[in-house]
Amino acid sequence: MDFLQIAAGEAKNPRRNLPKAIKRVYIRILLFYIGGTFVIGLLVASNNPDLDLNTSTAASSPFVIAIKTAGIKGLPSVINACLLTSAWSAASSDLYTSSRAIYGLALSRNAPKIFTYTTKRGLPLVAIVFCAAFALLAYMGIGSGSGKVFGWFVNMTSVAGLMTWFGISVTYLRFYKGFKAQGFDRATLPYANRLQPFAAWYAVIACPVVCLVSGFCRPCILPDS
Repeated sequence: MDFLQIAAGEAKNPRRNLPKAIKRVYIRILLFYIGGTFVIGLLVASNNPDLDLNTSTAASSPFVIAIKTAGIKGLPSVINACLLTSAWSAASSDLYTSSRAIYGLALSRNAPKIFTYTTKRGLPLVAIVFCAAFALLAYMGIGSGSGKVFGWFVNMTSVAGLMTWFGISVTYLRFYKGFKAQGFDRATLPYANRLQPFAAWYAVIACPVVCLVSGFCRPCILPDS
């Protein structure tokens, strides 16, 4: 969803295309993420010995385990290829959003001015190179103990993501109140979700709670003193 919000600034006819894209995102989440997780949960037991999170190979993937259990030969390799493709797609979208975010911060003078440099076609080249440089952190995987550092990064980015959605939800609630106070109807907007403002209130409460509970339940995410 954050990808769509950032892409709105560069999309053609966003009033028509963005509502369509948002609806398709919900379908994909329900079908692939929630539906896929539900099916895998039925096929792979939680105590399966192949679910070894300490290994870095795709053999510990629950999708691969489910296919092997079903006795389908050759398909695990196809799944691995699909996972690699998905990882590449996620990396490219994250590079897009991060570079545009730092470019926007630079335009509002909240980041160094050098990030406002663009090519003749409007590509924020400096911002892209800067964000792409973080991919070099992947080389930490060649050393011992990299899994622990990776866990720190995962937890930091997860908390940052939750806090970002907390801020987005608070901003929407203020927008909703001001929009309503001025006598406007949300039905006149290009896209209006029926779950609002209840979904925003849920995020405002749930995001800090998840961050707090995760800190108490997983003290191992903190570095050793």
